[in-house]
Amino acid sequence: MGRLAELGKSAVLAVDIQPRFLAPIQGAASVVSRSHFVLECARVLGVPILGSEQIPDRMGGTCDELADLLPATFGKSRFSCAGEPAFEEWLTSTERTEVVLIGIETPICVMQTALDLLARGVRVDVVEDAVGGRSIASHSAALERLRAAGAEVLHSESLVYEWMRTAEHPDFRSILSMVKAHA
Repeated sequence: MGRLAELGKSAVLAVDIQPRFLAPIQGAASVVSRSHFVLECARVLGVPILGSEQIPDRMGGTCDELADLLPATFGKSRFSCAGEPAFEEWLTSTERTEVVLIGIETPICVMQTALDLLARGVRVDVVEDAVGGRSIASHSAALERLRAAGAEVLHSESLVYEWMRTAEHPDFRSILSMVKAHA
């Protein structure tokens, strides 16, 4: 705990950012905007990205604002992404040891995924401004529980600056433009 996110070890998982689930989320537009920012930056920096969709045949796919930023998605019925064959195969193929979580809902699918991964010794970074819940209380309680369990909870801008480490990073100017555009 207390370590910086590492670019060469990180992979981003966008959890269930589907319109039917977004509708009751407190600050849904902000969650989508900050998730967009994380996904754009991850793409520029070469961080592997995957999205999950909860029962997509009944609940629909990822929201339009983010769908084009996800190179691949997988459907699931479990709340946790961990243990899903498509997720496990992807994570193994990336050879990454840190999973960055964005999406919804913080107290359900995001938390269960994080806790399952932490139990296996995977480092988990939860992007607090790119996750959300139906109430501020449930969202806050989930973030508190995740911190106590060993997840790193951080802001989206902190994440991307930790990935770069220095203004000398070759993609710094591109990322800085995105930071300003999403301010």
